[in-house]
Amino acid sequence: MSVKDVSFRLATAADKRDLWIWRNDETTRRMMKNTDLIPWEVHSAWFDRVLQNPNRILLIGEAQWTDPSQDTRHQEKFGMVRFDQQPLHKDAWEVSINLQVGWRHQGYFMRGDVTDPI
Repeated sequence: MSVKDVSFRLATAADKRDLWIWRNDETTRRMMKNTDLIPWEVHSAWFDRVLQNPNRILLIGEAQWTDPSQDTRHQEKFGMVRFDQQPLHKDAWEVSINLQVGWRHQGYFMRGDVTDPI
């Protein structure tokens, strides 16, 4: 696969399930402050609050590429980036990043050049 374009967009309700799956991945959980599996109901309520909170920005990363052997164009979500404005320092933001499992350890996004994996 040769990724040609990467874009970020604001998360929508349609992304809720994907983020829940990514969040409950074993590797992701090991990196979190709370390492427990998150029940759907808890995640769903959290996700809805994040989308409504003006002090949080939740972005979904998407990659596009063409498969030359089939002459088809593909698009896939590869992860999320969340910015949480800090309450005591309005000019400071905490950044959270999570790549979905299939996009980890592939060498993409390491050089600012997403055309070829490293």
